[in-house]
Amino acid sequence: MRQEPSPPSTFDFLAYRAGIEPGKIALATPLRKISYLRFYQDVLRFSLALKALGVSQGSLVVVLVNSDIYLHWLLLIACENNGAVSVSWPNVKTLPSICFREAVDFTFSEYFIESELEIGCCFRLDADWLNKVFRMDLSAERDFRPNMIALDDVQRITHSSGTTGGQKAMLLKRRAQEQKIRFFAENLYLCRDDSLLLTMSFSVNAAFLCATHFLRLGLLVVSGPIIWALQNFPVTYFEILPLALNSLLQKIPDDFIRPEKLHVRVIGASFGSELKKKSLQAICTEISGRYATNEVWPIAYGMNHEQLGTLLPGVQVKIIDDLGVEMAAGSIGQIAVKTSTMVDGYYKNEKATARHFVDGYFLTGDIGRLLPSRGLQLLGRCDDVLNLGGMKSSPDSIEARIKSIDGVLDAAATSIISGQAIEELCVAVVIENVAERCTGIKQTVVDSVSSLGLQRVLLKFVGSLPQTENGKLSRQMLQQIFLKD
Repeated sequence: MRQEPSPPSTFDFLAYRAGIEPGKIALATPLRKISYLRFYQDVLRFSLALKALGVSQGSLVVVLVNSDIYLHWLLLIACENNGAVSVSWPNVKTLPSICFREAVDFTFSEYFIESELEIGCCFRLDADWLNKVFRMDLSAERDFRPNMIALDDVQRITHSSGTTGGQKAMLLKRRAQEQKIRFFAENLYLCRDDSLLLTMSFSVNAAFLCATHFLRLGLLVVSGPIIWALQNFPVTYFEILPLALNSLLQKIPDDFIRPEKLHVRVIGASFGSELKKKSLQAICTEISGRYATNEVWPIAYGMNHEQLGTLLPGVQVKIIDDLGVEMAAGSIGQIAVKTSTMVDGYYKNEKATARHFVDGYFLTGDIGRLLPSRGLQLLGRCDDVLNLGGMKSSPDSIEARIKSIDGVLDAAATSIISGQAIEELCVAVVIENVAERCTGIKQTVVDSVSSLGLQRVLLKFVGSLPQTENGKLSRQMLQQIFLKD
C-alpha cells in the first residue's frame, strides 16, 4: 500500500519564504521586526538547542512564555521539528493540577518556578542561554531535516475551561492540527496585502493556528497593543472577545484614523447591534462572529448580531432534547456537532468525556436551532456554565447568593441571547408571598448579582423550577421561560 505523503511543515514553509522573500517582515512587535530569513534561522537555532537538551521524538514539552510571542513561537516550531508534543500553558500556578503532569519531560519557562511547582525537567529561559542560542553559528547546519511525528500521532495538547468547567486537556493529532490550519485558507480569503493582529497569547490554540496560517502564506503578523498596531501597521484582520472590543472602543484616541480595510471577528460570545454599529463607525470596515468550540473547532461563520450564521462545509449538526433524542427541524434544543477535526475526548477525564462525546457527536452545551440553507441560530447555554460577554461563570455561585436571601425558597440561573444579541443572565426565583415581597427581593437579587461584577439580570418569579423526568433541574426548560417573552 502506498504510504500517505506527509504535508509540508511550518519549517518547510519558512525555508521557502526565506528563500524567495528573505527581507520581508514576518512578525512585528513593539520591540522588534523579524524578517522571514531571520525567523527561519532562529527556528533552526532553537531546534538544534532543544535537541541538544534532549528534546526528541515523543517528548512532552510545556511552554510557559506569555510576554514574548516570538520566543513562544520559536519554541513551538522547534518542538515540532524534533517530533515533540507541545503544550502552551497559561499559568505556572496551575501546573501542579494538570492531568498530564506525570508525563511531562520538559518545562521551558520565562518565570522562576518554585520547586513544589516543578514538573519534568524545568528549564529557565534566562538571558545568557537565550543570547547563546540566538548567536549560534549555522554555517555547518545547512542539511538540517525536521524529525516530524506521524500524522496520526499527538502533536499538541490543548486545553479549555468551558463546557465542563475547570481546565480540560485534549489531545490534538498532527492530522487534525493541519486540517485546522487549512480551515483558515478555505474561509478567510486572504490576499498578499493582508496582515494579522494577534490579540491573544498562544495558550489559546486558535491564536497559534491562525498566526501559523498567516506565516505559511508569507504574510505579516503583528503582536502588541491594538491601537499601537493599527496606527503603525496595515492590519486587516483580528479576532477579539466582545468585552475586550467594547473596552477597546472606549480607549480610541481622538486623532485615530479608521483603517481603510479591517475585518474584526468577534469570538467567544455574542455581540449586539450597538457594539457592531460603534465598531464600524470607529475602528473597522467589517465585523462578524464565529461560532466554535475547542473540542470541534469552527462550526459556523458569518455570525451576525442576532447570532445567525451558516454552518461550515463538513460540519454536521443536529439538535437534541434533554434525553439526547434528535428533534425536528426548527426545534430549539442543544446543539450536537460532528467534524473531522474534533478531538476524541478529554484526556484522563472519563466522566466529562462520557457526558459530552456521545455517538460520534460533541454535545456543546449551547442551545440553538437549525434554519434553512444550513443556517444556525444560537440562543444561549443549557449546561452548568454561563458565558456572559465572553467571561464564563458558574451558576452555582450566583444561585447560592440568591438562595441565601431571606424569603427565597429556590433559585436557578441560566442565560439567553436577547433581542439585542447580548447574552443575558437570567434568574428564576421561587419566593413566599410574591405579591407582598417581590419588589424588595427583586432589588436584593439585583444588588447581589452586581456584587459579582454582573450589571444586568433578567428576573422572573415562578411557582416552581422546571424539572426533568428524573427530578433534576432542567436548564433547557428554564431557558424556555425567558425565551417566550
